[in-house]
Amino acid sequence: MLSPKQRSEMRESMAKAVNICKGCNVRNHCLEYSLHWEPFGIWGGLTEGARERMRKDRNIIMARPSIIDILGGVPRA
Repeated sequence: MLSPKQRSEMRESMAKAVNICKGCNVRNHCLEYSLHWEPFGIWGGLTEGARERMRKDRNIIMARPSIIDILGGVPRA
């Protein structure tokens, strides 16, 4: 379990990564790739959870297992 400080640092790190993506000229290509192949990290300016929701909305089945398949359990809302 992460401490409050660790959670805060993680959120800050994720926000920095998402901010970097905003200026990227291949962001859309990166996002499309990640929807099919990347269950972890920030891709195309979106977090793991945001991409998982997008996959569900678009009925995309990953070519490799999702984080939920890997870790098991119910996805977080």
